[in-house]
Amino acid sequence: MKKRIISLAVALLLLAASAHAAGMSSAEADFIDRLSRAEGGSIQEAQEYIDEMTRLEGVLSDETVSNYLEYLWIISDTLTDEYWDDYEFGELLPPEWVVSARFGEGGVSFGPNYAAIYDILGGKLSDAYNQYFSLTAKYLTGYLVDDMALMISWDDLAQWLIDWSAFEAEYPDFVDIDEVWGNLRFGMYLYAGCFNLDNTPMIDFSKNTLTPEVRSSYEKFLADPASESCIYYDEIKALYGLWRDNNFVCSAEVQDHIESIDAFLYEDFDDDDD
Repeated sequence: MKKRIISLAVALLLLAASAHAAGMSSAEADFIDRLSRAEGGSIQEAQEYIDEMTRLEGVLSDETVSNYLEYLWIISDTLTDEYWDDYEFGELLPPEWVVSARFGEGGVSFGPNYAAIYDILGGKLSDAYNQYFSLTAKYLTGYLVDDMALMISWDDLAQWLIDWSAFEAEYPDFVDIDEVWGNLRFGMYLYAGCFNLDNTPMIDFSKNTLTPEVRSSYEKFLADPASESCIYYDEIKALYGLWRDNNFVCSAEVQDHIESIDAFLYEDFDDDDD
């Protein structure tokens, strides 16, 4: 966790250094500079910062919003370390605050409250960040996965892949494009071959076959013309074809193919850890 906080702080300083060259107002550049140099931080301070952002003139630059989100993650990680076992603290956070609690099986974690931030800054965001917050607030009201269960339907997970693919196609140079790709990879991992969700199984273990819910979702996905724009359309089509050819039995061939998809999705993450 400390390594992540340090890397986020470095990222903030780098973004602040580039702010002056991004064509933004001097007031906005000064705001980023002060934000990048803030040490520690608190939820109250984060509230004050977002109030200040609403008073800046014009549409906020993507760099400013990205800096603020990175700052919120630093605060959120610190809160998670300190209040992991304190459900009461999480429940006391007002729903309109910029940091929210996510209640899981093991404890309480904290993160940016995308819905609240979107409500506050919606009119001052770029088109890209408007869409980013709209999608994030739509899907991430809590956890995507919790207690070994998928927290949205299989059909909604398919739509998640379609929506984020459309975002990536429209804004390939988005300042937080790594977050978008993270959403896509994790969604595909769950949709294509996550056998670890004991409480939302893909497999009917009494028959060793794909569950009707997942099969139906695949078939609806492939029948929808909008799905063809999904980044992982070809992979899902090939996977469904393999399931069909195996009479929807989870054969060794199917398992090997799914493992190859998992390796393909996360090979970039492994490279980042080196």
